[in-house]
Amino acid sequence: MSSKSLVFTLFLSFCITSLLTAQNSPYSKTQILPDEHWTPANTGTNGLSSFNSGIVFIDNQNRFFFTGARPDRGVTFDILSDGEWSHFDSLKQGGIRKVLQDTSDNYWIQAYNTIMKYNSDLEYLGSIEFPVSDTLSDRISGFAIDSDQRIWVLHDFLSNAAVPDPQRLGGVTVHDPDSFDILSRSDTLNSIVTQYLNEGETEDIAFDKDGNAWVSARRPDYDVGGIFIFSPDLQVIEYYTEQNSEIPSFYISNLEKDANNNIWFTLPGNDELTGYFSENNWVTFNTENSPLTINCRDLHLGPDSKMYCNTSEKVYVYEDESWTTMPDSIAGFPFVNFYEIVSSPSGDMIFNPSSSPGVFVLSSGEWQYFSTLTDNGLFSKDIFGMSIDANDGLWISGFDGASYFDGKKATYYGIEDGLADKYIWKIHAATDGTVWFLAAQNGVSYLKDGEMHTYSDKGPFVESILEDTDGNIWMGSFNGNGILQYDGESFIHHEAVEGVIGDYVTSLAQGPDNNIYAGTDLGIAKYDEENWSLWTPDSTEEINSSEIAADKDQNIWMIGDSLMKWDGDVLSQYAYPEGHEITNVHHIEPDPNGNIWIGGYKIVYIFNIETETWAYHSLVQAAVIIKHDHSGNSWVGTYSGGLYKFNTLNALPIEESATSPTQFSLDQNYPNPFNPSTTIGFTLAESVNDLSITVYDLVGRKVATLLEKNAYSAGYHSINFEASGLASGMYLYRIESSKFTSSKKMMLIK
Repeated sequence: MSSKSLVFTLFLSFCITSLLTAQNSPYSKTQILPDEHWTPANTGTNGLSSFNSGIVFIDNQNRFFFTGARPDRGVTFDILSDGEWSHFDSLKQGGIRKVLQDTSDNYWIQAYNTIMKYNSDLEYLGSIEFPVSDTLSDRISGFAIDSDQRIWVLHDFLSNAAVPDPQRLGGVTVHDPDSFDILSRSDTLNSIVTQYLNEGETEDIAFDKDGNAWVSARRPDYDVGGIFIFSPDLQVIEYYTEQNSEIPSFYISNLEKDANNNIWFTLPGNDELTGYFSENNWVTFNTENSPLTINCRDLHLGPDSKMYCNTSEKVYVYEDESWTTMPDSIAGFPFVNFYEIVSSPSGDMIFNPSSSPGVFVLSSGEWQYFSTLTDNGLFSKDIFGMSIDANDGLWISGFDGASYFDGKKATYYGIEDGLADKYIWKIHAATDGTVWFLAAQNGVSYLKDGEMHTYSDKGPFVESILEDTDGNIWMGSFNGNGILQYDGESFIHHEAVEGVIGDYVTSLAQGPDNNIYAGTDLGIAKYDEENWSLWTPDSTEEINSSEIAADKDQNIWMIGDSLMKWDGDVLSQYAYPEGHEITNVHHIEPDPNGNIWIGGYKIVYIFNIETETWAYHSLVQAAVIIKHDHSGNSWVGTYSGGLYKFNTLNALPIEESATSPTQFSLDQNYPNPFNPSTTIGFTLAESVNDLSITVYDLVGRKVATLLEKNAYSAGYHSINFEASGLASGMYLYRIESSKFTSSKKMMLIK
């Protein structure tokens, strides 16, 4: 299995859950309000919300805009203006790809299948959209604004994506900026160009000095493409392909006009690395006639009239027919491999790294580096692992490394500090002072006496970790590697046992008999110091074996049709709160006061065993990990929602209102990317009797039908999608009823 596949496969543990059916309960319910909600934006000295930046932009007022790096969840702008940070989180749709501003200071914001318009106060004004009935594809690859403020939209061919007939064609449309109406469309042209565009992929667009639009496009299935030039009224003026010109490649990616009105282009995968078109001549640069050693991945005309060529190795600058390079580091951080470079007429620039954290900002001639790693705050809003040490220090981990917060200062740990991998799934601060990091690949790391070590003979072991009463460390795997034990001197590998220990060891607990219990995808396994065996309590209840936990008295807690406790002799059962459907349980964590905390999708539940009462709190995302400190606080880590701090003494009992949702919505599948299963959530404003959910591949073939004209009541629902029989790739899932239609993308990576 490749390392890329390995990292994304870790998401699978989220989907090994059982549906906990809500039952009538005599118990009261209390809504617990958090004392604090930590995110990178509100805990550090800068206001960045994400470890990596997605899209960056500088507006006409010289305000700097930053979005999160995972575009399917990016619905927030972090805005820096005159040294002050603010946040705008009311975008109609996430997954931002591009932002432009017109001469009236309106913002045009591209998502996957729409372009939204906001005024200068960020008030929503409407959207350019493409209905299913239109023959043009709604997969938008880019857009531009011409001198008349019209919106030019690039479309990619998408065969049978939403309906069996007709195909969704690629091409170019020109739109009125006020009515959003289509003024011109390329699929109606009687030209050979339509052969390239209708079933091709549009790459980029640039305008020359005469207002003509240069569009790069290709048909990958036939290895043909080139540059196509349209007049302002979308009439074909000229086109350049390998068949009719000296264009260096059929695959032209980025386009950019320079200060001399030359049109520059990038050449992915070609011996010629970049070039420009000037007065009917094609000028190209390669390793022999320039210092470039690799293809330009992006081009940007800076406010200094220089052309910036961004590669994975260096940033090259072209001026006066010669090339120079920018420094390898700025402000002590590597200055290389940027996703994009943007600038403002006033001379400010943003260099946005592709794979490393933070952003480089050049403002008023001075460099600044903004990052969640350097601002003494929460480094990421994705919290997958958490542990509290003896001093109430907080260890957290996730996609992008790990961090320790001692109450005053945050210290980050990454690969450069000796971690086996930056993706740390679980973390544990042991009683002997050792800190364990369960990495996605390359082994298990542990920090002992100030030195980082890695054990890599077996593994990886990433799903779960337990310290027993004798100080042994137990670690569960996710891919059939079984369980790893550290006894203080050596590592002991417990291999997977057929029919007993499955591929996924998602939780570990020490029971009332001092035996070790493991929650796996095959059931609950028990280790009696000699052998592993399959174990089931005396119950007819269905048990979700993936999540188990032990309280301070070593009672084993489990979930199924009810909440269950096994004390070694008797299995006790507790009904769920009335009116609550508890789904997608990710974690169970008893607290020192006898409360049982259950982390679910966008909610956390708390059950008090002494008073037999339930409490809950709604979250912005899934509650992935829960831990309790020594000061009466409970911490809840979420997937993309940051960290919540609770004090149960501050619980506020309220009368629960039976409010109903006010709108229909389709959630992004979770996890995403996934392998091989994922959960699709949706909210219905009212009951429907004809709900269908269908999955398509990107060429429009129907690959799965999850629901077909089913009846559902108003409220939130979810359904599991199992894709073990499908190949890796991008898929579209679509929900349809007479009252609601929506679709989203998801990525399967094996």
